[in-house]
Amino acid sequence: MQIDYKFSDEAIQASIKRLQGLGADMTPITRGVAAVLASEAEASFQHEQDPTTGQKWRPLTPQYAEKLAARGLTGKMLNRTMGGLATSLTTDFDAVSAVIGSNKIYAAIHLLGGTPDMPAAPAAVPARPYMGLPQYGIRDIIDIINTTLSNAINTKT
Repeated sequence: MQIDYKFSDEAIQASIKRLQGLGADMTPITRGVAAVLASEAEASFQHEQDPTTGQKWRPLTPQYAEKLAARGLTGKMLNRTMGGLATSLTTDFDAVSAVIGSNKIYAAIHLLGGTPDMPAAPAAVPARPYMGLPQYGIRDIIDIINTTLSNAINTKT
């Protein structure tokens, strides 16, 4: 005796199609990744620390801090003016990538620090990393990926 059972695989096929669609256009994920990158950079400026290591930024020299204060520029480092570095950060995303960056000419030197081949003043600028991901930022991105994939698989059509 043989028993044959036929079932409808419509729901399975629909889930596979939704996953295939994500493979071609992952903007639901990359949009979330860009938001996490922006949030972590914002926290870096607020806490004045490297987002990846949590290490505090080197403080300004007392002389430079006085010079800025005389010009009325007080407050958080790299966030003292309306045209400052913190406010210049922008994010972008497309179907396959997410980025964060700045159009400020001095953005790289603050992120990476001066190098010995530069003139004395810029060479002395210490790195004050403001872009990067701490472990919880990485976990947030993994959660975004998992949630998006789960929604794609489980959405009823």
